[in-house]
Amino acid sequence: MQFFEKLGQRIDEAWSAASYDEHALPQIAEQFLRAAQCHEHIDVDQVASWLMSAASLPPQGDLSSAFGEPTLVVFNDGRLLIQLLHWVVGTTSIHEHGFFGAFSVLEGSSVHARYQFTPTHTINPHFLVGTHALQQVELLRRGDIRRITGRGLIHSLFHLDFPSISIVVRTVGSGSEGPQLDHHRPSIAVYPFVRDPLMVRRLQYLKFLARTRPAEHQRWTRSLLEGAGLHETFLVLQQLAEIAPERPFWDEALSLASRRHGEVTSTFDAVFAQQRRDRAIVSLRSSITDASHRFFLALLLVLPERSAIFEMIRQRFPDADPRQKAAEWVSELGERLMMGVEFDELNGEIVRLMILGLDDKKVLGALGETFSPEDIDNQRQELLRHFAQLRAHPILAPLLQER
Repeated sequence: MQFFEKLGQRIDEAWSAASYDEHALPQIAEQFLRAAQCHEHIDVDQVASWLMSAASLPPQGDLSSAFGEPTLVVFNDGRLLIQLLHWVVGTTSIHEHGFFGAFSVLEGSSVHARYQFTPTHTINPHFLVGTHALQQVELLRRGDIRRITGRGLIHSLFHLDFPSISIVVRTVGSGSEGPQLDHHRPSIAVYPFVRDPLMVRRLQYLKFLARTRPAEHQRWTRSLLEGAGLHETFLVLQQLAEIAPERPFWDEALSLASRRHGEVTSTFDAVFAQQRRDRAIVSLRSSITDASHRFFLALLLVLPERSAIFEMIRQRFPDADPRQKAAEWVSELGERLMMGVEFDELNGEIVRLMILGLDDKKVLGALGETFSPEDIDNQRQELLRHFAQLRAHPILAPLLQER
């Protein structure tokens, strides 16, 4: 595409003047992307027309990559890439980068979250244990540009519109930053592609045994955990968590990991619980096209408490009461969001009152005004237990928990 060919050549020329210093590229790329205003000149129809009529393409790199739906390289001179990352239902994990550059929103909008990771145990370059802290959440719109500073940028993007397209200007390869790690809250950074053939086949065979010979699966899981290194232990447990074994065996597996590796495994259970929650929200997102509902799911995915959720709602909908807006979205999404909790009139009213910030005593009082006061009083203890279960709901907890 001529537009991106010219843009790539101009960026490469400026980068050449900086001796191709990879740390200089983020500022250069941001400068030229801002001047180019790509979102005002390029749209999906132009990209499709170019691709479908092109006699050849710039070198595309890994054609099997799932990062993008699809990823299209529009400039590649061996040093510098310009990619168009298309997103329809996918969303990015929390990840860092092994390269430098900048990205811009061409189509759509996204909730962009940035994190800080402080390692406490470096097992190897592919597996680190530490702590994650949410630094910033912002709404990115068409034309917005952010720098990619190698491992200095740990972030995720939850795409709101259908579709969303990002332009990425970047170095070719990982440069000095090494492998690009995925991050799993609250404590793990790991290279997502297992390269050890023995480990790959062991994990594959454990999955086979889980489906065909459960007793043998448990026996060999125990055997591996009794002798595995920490990285291998994490991968075995992660796969086991996806299978969702019965609680006694899960507790036994965690105990085996703890006995072998000690305190460093203490947060593994929380990591896998967070992964289950993230998968549930991202899966729900794939069936929802309404931009407001996707925005709400993004906030539930990223933000740890309701004050932060309300602040982001206030930024996007300044004329609305954020509490009422959140309650409205929960009602509209109903049982799809509640995951196993019947969204009847009573539960709908309880959740609405909790979102508004009422504590349990006030929720009971308000329910007595809507339903039979005698029934509410007779079921007081049962309702209080139910309130606790709702406040711990795997998706709605950040919105319902009292702070």
